[in-house]
This record gives sequence, C-alpha cells and structure tokens, in this order.
Amino acid sequence: MTVGNITDANSVVMLTVDNLYPAGVQIQGFSTDTAWTAGDSQIAETRMGVDGRLSAGYTPQPRTITISLEASSPSLEVMRNIVETSRVNKACYTCAMQITIPAQGKEYNLTNGVLQTAHDLSDGKKTLDPSSFTFIFESCESSTI
Repeated sequence: MTVGNITDANSVVMLTVDNLYPAGVQIQGFSTDTAWTAGDSQIAETRMGVDGRLSAGYTPQPRTITISLEASSPSLEVMRNIVETSRVNKACYTCAMQITIPAQGKEYNLTNGVLQTAHDLSDGKKTLDPSSFTFIFESCESSTI
C-alpha cells in the first residue's frame, strides 16, 4: 500500500514585486502551523426569483493569499520593505506569486496583485507570534509540474 504524500515541507513560494523585487525572491521562514492560506473562490453569483427559481452566473473574482511568517523569518524584511515603501510613497506595487507544491504535482501562478493587508508587528506573548501578509490577485492559474 502506498501512503499518500501531503507534505508541505518542500513547497516553494516565489514573490515578484515591480520596482522592488523584479527578479523575484523566495519566501522563507513560514509559520509552524500555517505557511499560507488561500481564500475561497466564489464561482457563482446567485439569485432566487419570487417564483422560487434559481438563477446563477459566473462573475470573475479576485484571489486572496495570506502568507504567515515566524518572527524569526528572514523574509520579514522583504514584507516589511513592501509595507514601508508603500506607506512612504503612498503607492501600491504590482505583485506576482508562484506557489509550487510537489506533493500535489501542482504549480499556481498568481498575477496582477497587490499587498492588501499586513500584520507586520509580531504580537508579543510567551514567544513572538507569526506575522501575516495578505495579497489579492487578479488571476490564479494552475499547471502540472
């Protein structure tokens, strides 16, 4: 019997940010419990008519990805640089992200995005909590690796 592979340990996340990291940078030092989370994809917009008949239609929706980094992550400097540069310049920087997941044999390419929210100051508890950074993308395409 073959055991199914669900490891996340060999996954790779690459982030490209126009004018800051155009060559791309590998994100490292993920949170112990959560490396990233993907928001739900809304596929259909639905309405129910007064006659009880359901109508549905496809409408494009953005894709949300939240990256969680340990307080000791070397990639915190990258994320905080995006946050600070955005604040100083009062500008959003176009981002792209590539998530490679060997266990699934998949690669996800997220394009035309921006950093939407940042919890860039670690909460001080018994130990420092992870920090999270949420990106929103126009599109997410998957391919087999």
